[in-house]
Amino acid sequence: MKTTFKENGDVLGEKKIKLENDAISIREEECSGGLLYFNGIEFIWIHQGD
Repeated sequence: MKTTFKENGDVLGEKKIKLENDAISIREEECSGGLLYFNGIEFIWIHQGD
């Protein structure tokens, strides 16, 4: 799941996404984190959590 945001930075909700390649999960204990994903052209940060 990918966390989505409003233009003002507030959390809007979550969106289910399908990754075509592997991703690296980066997390901080008891905090949000995300996935670092290479889409074949560039690295993308996919935020997960609040």
